[in-house]
Amino acid sequence: MEDDDNDCTSTMYRILTVERLVVFIAATLSASPESTRSHDPAGRTVLVRSVVVDPGFRRRGITSRCLQAYVGEFRKHNRVMVFSRKELVPFYEKSGFVMKGKSLDVDGTTDELLEMVLEL
Repeated sequence: MEDDDNDCTSTMYRILTVERLVVFIAATLSASPESTRSHDPAGRTVLVRSVVVDPGFRRRGITSRCLQAYVGEFRKHNRVMVFSRKELVPFYEKSGFVMKGKSLDVDGTTDELLEMVLEL
């Protein structure tokens, strides 16, 4: 098992591989919860943009552990936000995220997304 040891505060991503890509998590920093379109290195809100999991590794707890470790890297920030599809809300709630309601347009997606927040 290999964990890409990049500095998350600058590159904002983590990769877990087990002979192939298993989990990929990417985020940006935002100066305010309303400013979700671009990365702001001085931002205090971590905006998780993508959590991708190899289908063969789903429902094993690996993604939860990776997300918790990833969030742990950002304890100096105020909060972590994720825009989730409805069916993934229970997954994020198990990691401590609280649903705040429907999200406004995020990156032009047509999916209905829900804003979830983890206060740090």
